[in-house]
Amino acid sequence: AQVIVNPSPVFDFSDEQQFTISANIKVDGNGEVIFQAEQSFGYYIGTHNDGEFSLTMYFEGYEDLCLSETPITDGRWHNVSAVYDGSQMKIYVDGILENSCDAGTLVSQDESSMITVGTYRQDNSNYQFNGNIDQISIWNTALTQSDIQTYWIEDQYLNTDGLVADYRFNSGDGDILYDHSGNGNHGTINSVAEWNNDEPVIVTFQYDA
Repeated sequence: AQVIVNPSPVFDFSDEQQFTISANIKVDGNGEVIFQAEQSFGYYIGTHNDGEFSLTMYFEGYEDLCLSETPITDGRWHNVSAVYDGSQMKIYVDGILENSCDAGTLVSQDESSMITVGTYRQDNSNYQFNGNIDQISIWNTALTQSDIQTYWIEDQYLNTDGLVADYRFNSGDGDILYDHSGNGNHGTINSVAEWNNDEPVIVTFQYDA
């Protein structure tokens, strides 16, 4: 399964020069994409070569990435967050800050290519995500470690200022992934999606070549 989201300008953070992407995931594969807005707005998150959680960004004149210290591909549920504050990329795993990397100025790309969840490109088999996603939230602010820990543990937001999209994968059916932020950035699920509304599980992403 893959989710396709229209490249709304609200995902363009080149003016704010800050953002946060947070997700609850269970994955056991390396080199897989979780959320991708690279072609349109210059950033994506996924797993890296040795199973680390990664944030990749496009800056003025170069591309760079920041990795977690520990792998997340152990088949267990993890909360992962990637934060960009204009000068650093920060990587959190289960509420713990694992790495900070120097960063440049975020540069948007074509601003028109589709945003994807669970795949690197629309209708492309490369870097497909195999696992479970429970929730993804995207913010146009740099959340603090306290915010990240609170929202993960409490499973609710005390303050929704800056919340661009909030995808709840254990709340839905059919081929629509609803954005619960109120901003209407709904996604379309391509291929077969396995919903589970009773557990904190979700659409299961499984790519069969």
